Amino acid sequence: MRYLKGTATYQLYFSSTDEVNKLFAFSDANYAMDIDDRKSRSGCHVLFNNGPITWLSRKQTCTSSSITESEYIDASLTTKEVVWLCRLLKDLEIPQHIPTFLFYDNQAAIRMVKNPEFHKRTKHVDVQFHFLREFQSNHKILITYVPSQDQYVDIMTKPFPTEKFQRFRIFVCLVPSAQ
Repeated sequence: MRYLKGTATYQLYFSSTDEVNKLFAFSDANYAMDIDDRKSRSGCHVLFNNGPITWLSRKQTCTSSSITESEYIDASLTTKEVVWLCRLLKDLEIPQHIPTFLFYDNQAAIRMVKNPEFHKRTKHVDVQFHFLREFQSNHKILITYVPSQDQYVDIMTKPFPTEKFQRFRIFVCLVPSAQ
């Protein structure tokens, strides 16, 4: 309640851009942070033409056995969100001419997506999460590395010190209104 009272004058901010019809997705997961069932939490934030159109934070439905698996599952969930948004844009006759960039901070999960070989340490990952490889190989999405200190979608999966929270809050396009 204190946070809501302190941010009552804040609003979502949509900036203009020269490049139109671009989707960008930021995605991250924590690993086994729920102390009751040890499930991970996924976070995702999608921007269209530099404006936030969807964001989510939810507990994963399965228990991951590693950080990489948790991050890979999160990338898969974000890809599902992107696929739905791409279909919605197509139905609205808003063409997309470039792939959606999916910004991610876990290099092991990125390698899992880009390398279709099953590795000894990841062969247990459920098949339902591997569909994102197809979207990567067909250039529908492009998984792109972003350093952890710049991964602002962490705001949806982890607790932060105040100053980091305030810095990341701006990246999710929540700014004080000009009154």
